[in-house]
Amino acid sequence: MAIWIFVLLLAAAILGALILRYKPKKEKLLSMAKAGLFVAVFDWVVQTLGFYGHYWWTNGGFLIGPAVALEVSLIAFCAGAALNLLRSWSTWQNAILVAIPIGIVGAFIEFLFVSIGAMTYSNGWTSLHAFVIYFPAFVLFQFVNNKL
Repeated sequence: MAIWIFVLLLAAAILGALILRYKPKKEKLLSMAKAGLFVAVFDWVVQTLGFYGHYWWTNGGFLIGPAVALEVSLIAFCAGAALNLLRSWSTWQNAILVAIPIGIVGAFIEFLFVSIGAMTYSNGWTSLHAFVIYFPAFVLFQFVNNKL
């Protein structure tokens, strides 16, 4: 089984545990779904642009489009839904403080994926670049999340 399946199962289990713990109402579940969809689509666009720019690509998984594994989109969906449930940081200061660890963890996970061959970086792209992308993306997400 590919690493992507393991990470997807982990993401789904974490989201499921959070749903069981917090027991969100129907309206909140809809908001979570919108947030998850936003993150999944945003991630798909960024990953596709990176692929066409020859900076990175995914190795393995069930590709949807030229470069993105379905598993990665589902992981992004779970992350967006979980963050929406854990919710909202309405000031710039709070959004920045939340985006820093998310960016670090995202870049570290990509580092691990590159190390085991599940992703490939090229043209000088590094995990530091990944952090530089993750950080503003999740600051933006916090403000989109507040609108949902």
